[in-house]
Amino acid sequence: MSCPATSAQATLALIPITNPFITNQGSVFADPDGVQTTPKLNSITMNCIAKSAGDTDGDGCSDATENGSDPVQGGDRDWLNPWDFYDVAIAGGLPGKDGVVDLANDYMQVSAHFSPSGGPPYDIQYDRGTWGPGGSWNNTQGPDGVIDLPNDILGVIQQLGHSCA
Repeated sequence: MSCPATSAQATLALIPITNPFITNQGSVFADPDGVQTTPKLNSITMNCIAKSAGDTDGDGCSDATENGSDPVQGGDRDWLNPWDFYDVAIAGGLPGKDGVVDLANDYMQVSAHFSPSGGPPYDIQYDRGTWGPGGSWNNTQGPDGVIDLPNDILGVIQQLGHSCA
């Protein structure tokens, strides 16, 4: 099951076990103990949305780049998650990003704002929340109010050398 490149909607229907084309299980599901259950729904609607040619989440990586397979080139990320590319304000605290996760502009800035209690020198632009499902560096969540070792320092280290420039 996959979505086309453009926006679309499709209705998915379960095939009843009484359908003459079904020769074995149909839509009956068996749990690990062998208990069989028939789902209590008639259909599921799947909505597909077209990906923007730009940068939908505003993190500095294009949607196409984030959907690529090479993390070093900005891929293997969620095009809807603005927190999964750890590029922060450039050195000196000037606004803007340079499109590269590097030692001088990113690691050093995050480290300089280390604040495991959330007090000064905390700055929200250097903060990321917990890592996503499975503990993945490429699915960090939004700011959690502290700049700490597990989420922030290790998060930026995991992405050193990654670029969307």
